[in-house]
Amino acid sequence: MSCQTSYPEVYRSVDVERIHNSTPTLPEPPKEPEKPIIVPAPDNSNKGCMAVFIIGGIVGIIALLSSDVKLNGEMIYYVVLACILLIFAIPIAFAENKSKQEQEQEHQKSKATFESRKAQYDKDFANYQKELSEYKDRIAYMKSDEYLADFRKKSIEEWLKSRSKPSVIDYVDNDVVKKGVSEPFFYDYMLSYYRSLTPTFDSLFKVYVNKKIPAGDSFYYPDILFVYKDCFFVDIEIDEPYSGNDGSPIHYIDNDSRWPESIDYNRNSFVRNEGFEIVRFSEEQIFLHPDECCRYIIDFCAKSLYKHSDYQSSNEFMVKKWTKDEASKMAYQHFRKTYVPAEYQPMIDKEVQRSYADFDRNLGDV
Repeated sequence: MSCQTSYPEVYRSVDVERIHNSTPTLPEPPKEPEKPIIVPAPDNSNKGCMAVFIIGGIVGIIALLSSDVKLNGEMIYYVVLACILLIFAIPIAFAENKSKQEQEQEHQKSKATFESRKAQYDKDFANYQKELSEYKDRIAYMKSDEYLADFRKKSIEEWLKSRSKPSVIDYVDNDVVKKGVSEPFFYDYMLSYYRSLTPTFDSLFKVYVNKKIPAGDSFYYPDILFVYKDCFFVDIEIDEPYSGNDGSPIHYIDNDSRWPESIDYNRNSFVRNEGFEIVRFSEEQIFLHPDECCRYIIDFCAKSLYKHSDYQSSNEFMVKKWTKDEASKMAYQHFRKTYVPAEYQPMIDKEVQRSYADFDRNLGDV
């Protein structure tokens, strides 16, 4: 999961990312027919050599034994050795002769059937070339954007049917949470915007500001949870450059590490591993371009579920992520007051952790 350097930031869940990058299993190519050959005739260049050796050996041994020569120990040793060699040579000679006879039969048979086999090969090779051409066309189509999009769409549909829904539960009154000034604003804006698009919005989508994700002995608290068809869960995060109550930098890119890394890396990793998609907006985008933020969420869902293409935004909408030093400078300059509407600005200084029950009682006073 690489560090993204501008808003909106998008992180797909592990499963959706895997499907988004998946490719179909390609079929095996057709097998090329084997070209017919004539089995070579056996090599008879040394024919009879083994027989001469065996006969010569037997004659020599008989002649030696029938002569008047008195055998000493060394001569007896060589006679015994010669006999042993003959014992092994005789079956080898017979086997070699039989093998050559079989090779000759195979040679003659292959010569007799060569023309018919050649004719069959020509037919099979013509069919093979046709199948190979069709195979190449099929492979090219299976690698096309159109086919991949349809393949991944079906894979997503199957995944949605069988997936285990990620664990998410409601806040309780004593949960201590910290809400930015934009969260209640954007929650209300989302409901109004989506309901104006379709009368069936409430049956297709759900928007929550009171859900939490179990994380061991603790919890992660999504700013807003967007749920599509009760099966596709999107954690909507709204990032401010600094905390309103004390000006401390937040949501920045850490350049002190070996490579640039979001300070929210661990949270993002955990949430996406738990089955949630993540869309991060800057607070500036939420207040200045709320319509485009709403459209972006729907576009993200559509492209994740159906089109599997990249997400594009206009340059005017995109916002560069900040470093820790840049966030400190923004706090010093009270940068958030340049885009937060006047009626919300008094609430910036009140962005402190409080119980959910207290927050719920004072929605107008974050």
